[in-house]
Amino acid sequence: MSIFDFIIIFIIGICFLFSFYKGMVREVFSFLGYLIGYILAMDYYEEFSITLQSMISQEIMSRISEFTIVFIIIKILVALFIFFIVKVVFDLIGRLIRKGVAGNVVMSFPDRIIGGVLGSFKGLVIIAIIMFPLSLFRGGYENVTKGSIFTPYL
Repeated sequence: MSIFDFIIIFIIGICFLFSFYKGMVREVFSFLGYLIGYILAMDYYEEFSITLQSMISQEIMSRISEFTIVFIIIKILVALFIFFIVKVVFDLIGRLIRKGVAGNVVMSFPDRIIGGVLGSFKGLVIIAIIMFPLSLFRGGYENVTKGSIFTPYL
């Protein structure tokens, strides 16, 4: 096993643990925030680039930076919106469930396990995002993944 394999195991393990702690419901809404942020950034980044191009002389840098800025801003706004809506809805649902099923371990454990599985999937996506730029550079991909057991499966 190479260092790259240990990095893959570490990333997937950390994502699993955090998502296990958060549970499936929070993990699903977190994923929706990323997805909606990405879609809205794809739709509106060109309009934002016109404004940014006048401030930045190079067109390519303008497009990259404005897409990133729009994506981050929209991600934050969507995350806040989803957080408040989900918090209110789940507080109400939680109060109702707590009255009837207080302390039921049967419901919370599957939520955490499914959250952990979703977190592992998120870890794989993070690894793919890290590996994509490496594939663009000549020799960068091979040098990093040399001797890796997991690379053929990614």
